[in-house]
Amino acid sequence: MPIHKRLRAALNLSKSEWHESKRSSLIMSFTRESIGKLPRAAMAALLGVLSLSACIGTSPEEALRAEQGDAPDGNPEHRPGQPCLVCHGADYSPGGPVFVLAGTIYDKSSDPNSNGLSGAEVSFLDAANHEFTALTNRKGNFMVRVRTDLSAPKQRSKGQLDIPWQPVFPISVGVTSAGGEERAMESQIWREGSCAACHHGSDPDVDHVEKVWYTELAP
Repeated sequence: MPIHKRLRAALNLSKSEWHESKRSSLIMSFTRESIGKLPRAAMAALLGVLSLSACIGTSPEEALRAEQGDAPDGNPEHRPGQPCLVCHGADYSPGGPVFVLAGTIYDKSSDPNSNGLSGAEVSFLDAANHEFTALTNRKGNFMVRVRTDLSAPKQRSKGQLDIPWQPVFPISVGVTSAGGEERAMESQIWREGSCAACHHGSDPDVDHVEKVWYTELAP
């Protein structure tokens, strides 16, 4: 049996769940949050498949580590362009920071080597008329978390913003560059706090749109 089928069987995933574009984040979520709940037989099967995959190629976990960049886990500059709330959502169990909104802003479209846009202002207006703005770090990352002990939003270092209330969907978003030029997102955010849950890859597809680009290049 091909290795991907054995791994899918060990994880008890359906074909649709094993869709290629979702595989890395599904396995990362599974291994971090649910592996301890596996029956012993399934655990043994999973470990066997993962051990075999390490011998014949790059595992999804290794691919994710390669995408992490030069910042370690726990650093707000790690894993640009990935869906932050997979690990930092409300169900994140190890006790790290929980974000309500997070993502990466890139500089230019149609440029595979584009870096994250540093120092950009990501402005939000939610359905309860709460306004707040996060500044991106040098990788283009921003992250918003709720702290009820605050009386007003507080910008911290490396793209981290704390707000005193739970944002109410839908949320309107705009990005302003360090030079003062503003671009607004055409649609609102209706439920998903991770930008990369919808915005990933360099080409739009049926199940996603491009990364969040600030500058649109001519074709």
